[in-house]
Amino acid sequence: MGDALALTPYARYTLTHPGSDTVSLQGLTSRLHLDPVSAHTLRAGVDAKWRLSNTAALTCGLAEERIWRGRAESQLGGIDLKAPSLSGTSGIIDVGVTLTPEAVKGLSLSLGASGRVGDVRGATGTLRVAYAF
Repeated sequence: MGDALALTPYARYTLTHPGSDTVSLQGLTSRLHLDPVSAHTLRAGVDAKWRLSNTAALTCGLAEERIWRGRAESQLGGIDLKAPSLSGTSGIIDVGVTLTPEAVKGLSLSLGASGRVGDVRGATGTLRVAYAF
């Protein structure tokens, strides 16, 4: 979309499948059994990158994420426990800035924030310092 603005649409599918396990808990004679979980995740969104100058860029992203079939079944002493679910739909927004100072070749500094609304809620922040030689 020109020299200063780049839009990148994307879609990503992820299958997460941790195996089962049986563990002993201190103070209990019964063992806790955790069944395997298969969680499917589909994310679709668009990322935008604005080049503000030769040393600075602003990024922004919007996405929707759907997780399904993510139930964590477990039993304690043969009794089924309430299974938490990893299913649901969430909206995601990312913003950030990247600086690449001309005085130090190969150095880049990135500062970003990400927020989620919907079934998964919360915010995270990132600070990244990279040096390529």
